[in-house]
Amino acid sequence: GGGRHAMAQGCNVNSQGLTPLVLPPQVALFPGAVETVRIWARLNGSSGPTEDVVRSMDLDLAVAGPDASVMRYTNCPPGGAVELWTIHGGLHVATLTSGSTTSQMPEKIIDWLLAHPKP
Repeated sequence: GGGRHAMAQGCNVNSQGLTPLVLPPQVALFPGAVETVRIWARLNGSSGPTEDVVRSMDLDLAVAGPDASVMRYTNCPPGGAVELWTIHGGLHVATLTSGSTTSQMPEKIIDWLLAHPKP
């Protein structure tokens, strides 16, 4: 098992506020993380998925050492970035704190969001 966290930009902002994008009816009601990322990549016009071969982030304190790899689409239009973060050996919900130690996950998510603004 492992936790997978899909990062994608997929909301429209209009004069009424934030409106989520509506997925086409052929999409399964609850697709898994990999399929969700494929859907967002297609909807965003992204292509060229690549996956890190080295675990580059330490997101789950219950898993020793770097535990997460990233699959990202390399050819994305502005505002269309799509990534899948997989925590290897973790559960669906990551352990974010242990005593006085805090996971990198919240900071990494905020950094990702700030690095990928909507155009």
